[in-house]
Amino acid sequence: MTQNFSISQNFLSNPELVKKLIKVSELPALDTILDIGVGKGIISAQLIDLGYKVLGFEIDPNLTANLSAEIINNNLFQLKQTDFLSENLNNKTDLSVFSNIPYSQTTKISQKLLIENPIFNRVCLIVQEESAHRLQGINEGLLLSLIIFNNYDSKILYKFKKSDFLPKPRVNSVLIEFIKRDKPLVVKEKFENFLDFICFVIMQQKPSINDRLAGLITTREKEIFLNLLRLDGRLSLYQIDKLKYFEMFKIFLDKFPKHTSIKGYYKKYQAINSRNQKVYRTSLR
Repeated sequence: MTQNFSISQNFLSNPELVKKLIKVSELPALDTILDIGVGKGIISAQLIDLGYKVLGFEIDPNLTANLSAEIINNNLFQLKQTDFLSENLNNKTDLSVFSNIPYSQTTKISQKLLIENPIFNRVCLIVQEESAHRLQGINEGLLLSLIIFNNYDSKILYKFKKSDFLPKPRVNSVLIEFIKRDKPLVVKEKFENFLDFICFVIMQQKPSINDRLAGLITTREKEIFLNLLRLDGRLSLYQIDKLKYFEMFKIFLDKFPKHTSIKGYYKKYQAINSRNQKVYRTSLR
């Protein structure tokens, strides 16, 4: 379904700042760079100027009609007037992303880039600061952040001023970069088990990791488990470094290979989330 995303976009206004940020991001020189929501072309223009091949997506005809001839006619630039969310990229290689995406589409676009199709070498997104924190699992979004972390490390490259955009946004914005790992932390064959394990931990409504493990292993096993992890059992979920969750899972598999009580917890977690979203949508009507 065609949507007009420009309504929710705030356009960058300083070409030199854009060029500086592209350089800081260290995009691979030979990659094709996706610009999702080309808008007025400020990012595509700077990417082209730096010698990158650009694949731009923009479905608003009012915006594409006003792109400069210098961009449209450049051999380094290809425009797709389609909804990026419906694009199949599985047969493409050597791709990265540098984009000021529509904030209203942050969740869908980031999931497509970082979870459904983790084929990109670098993903640099200008997003609302709150959304960036969620993608990193800061105070919320733990499961989402761990799924992303399996394939990508991330860091905030830049915090924008509101005056860097036209019109000025009401929220704070940042440039967040995701860097592809040489290989995932958990192999594909074991990833569903990893999700079951993490969802079991998340769904235990208890304050500390020690309490959350209580229904899974014995007190003595917990002591051994936490010692191997060098982890303070009094810590809450968001006080634990993300890498520790992957270490936790690997030790769990090694020490309790036949343990089946975590099986199916990812589906349970999804079902509960789906019900909660339906209730939330109903309450807004």
